[in-house]
Amino acid sequence: MGRNHSIIVEGLKQYQQLIILCVHINILNNFDENVEVLCKCIAAGFFSNAARFHPSGAYSTIRDDHPLHIHPTSVLFTEQPPKWVVFNEVVQTTKDFMRDVTVINPDWLCELAPEFYQFGTEREVAAAKRSKLAVDS
Repeated sequence: MGRNHSIIVEGLKQYQQLIILCVHINILNNFDENVEVLCKCIAAGFFSNAARFHPSGAYSTIRDDHPLHIHPTSVLFTEQPPKWVVFNEVVQTTKDFMRDVTVINPDWLCELAPEFYQFGTEREVAAAKRSKLAVDS
């Protein structure tokens, strides 16, 4: 069993603690039906650490286009790479690896942090800024 078994056991403990906490503070009533809510909460906390999968096989951070990879210990490492993720930290070894990675919907970034993210063509973003300025005036 060894190391993989220890990782799975630790993950299950954290999962159980998260469930208990979320039910206790009334975020979730039924975890299986509210996974999206939980992922959205994580995205709200780590919105500045968003990355998008690039055709090169690496991820690129949205803020500065820095190349990153999913850490080999992540459960997502062996899966089909998700298109969008948020992460908690970067570990630098032979490459820069993301740790504590959560799959997200990119639309959440605009919703949760509109002052930080704006999607669309340059023309669409400029038009949105102009209309916001007109409304605020």
